[in-house]
Amino acid sequence: MRSGNLSTAQLKQLQESTFYGKEKKSLAYVIAIMNMILHGIEAPNILHTNTLAENIADIQNKDRYDVILANPPFGGKERKEVQQNFLAGW
Repeated sequence: MRSGNLSTAQLKQLQESTFYGKEKKSLAYVIAIMNMILHGIEAPNILHTNTLAENIADIQNKDRYDVILANPPFGGKERKEVQQNFLAGW
């Protein structure tokens, strides 16, 4: 990773508290971790979990993000209890 003119504090923030992710599928999870490491993020904040299984009403402000990047799901189905996590109109 090119650090340019970043200070030590900025590099620490970039490494520890800038990028977060969640991935349901095992292979995609491993690829995401590897990609982050190859791009200089030494300890990626990537969790192996199903984001859709979280009830949207339970997400607190401290757990919300300013920017979300996502790939569309590529097939598959979710369990009924996961489908119920989404309010009509969202």
